[in-house]
Amino acid sequence: IEWEKDGVEKYVSAANFYVMAVSLALSILLCLFASTIKKVFSIEFDENLVYISTLIGFFQNFSDIPLALYRIREELKFFSYLSIFQFLFQTILTLIFLYVFNMGMMGFVWGLFWGSVFYALVCLWLMRKYLNFSWGWQHLKPTLSYSVPTIPSAILDGASGVLDRYFLQKYISAADLGLYSIARQFGGAFNFFA
Repeated sequence: IEWEKDGVEKYVSAANFYVMAVSLALSILLCLFASTIKKVFSIEFDENLVYISTLIGFFQNFSDIPLALYRIREELKFFSYLSIFQFLFQTILTLIFLYVFNMGMMGFVWGLFWGSVFYALVCLWLMRKYLNFSWGWQHLKPTLSYSVPTIPSAILDGASGVLDRYFLQKYISAADLGLYSIARQFGGAFNFFA
């Protein structure tokens, strides 16, 4: 809110650039090491799963800045509509891939992928006035000084979402894993509303 007087567009543009640049760099790195990641899990799965999952993460990052902006500005109605739309759209797509196309775990993955691509396009359109390069280092510094110390907890939080899949995939079928994943998504939505 205090950035309004200094030109919020420059701060938001800097944050957008940083999030997209880091996300792209990490996505490329993960794709380059896809075969190594496959070996770490020591189970057979299609290497394309690493690529698709990485792209899902990349596209989901497009919503971070718009949602934060609406939350900060206390635009509750639009924030809620956007969050509900994202959940419903991805859930409907996932259910279509799971039950109509009977794709099991990959149905969950493809539902998330296409949902995240569409939602990223929506977020880009919403943030169009904040997508410019008229900012300097001083506009990025406050964001980095707050966010960089949170990286270790973000890594742990992200890892917890993968570890359960690691163990589940060893003991249950791909179809059951797909159903578990969609149920977990519903549980996450319930926690969000709670």
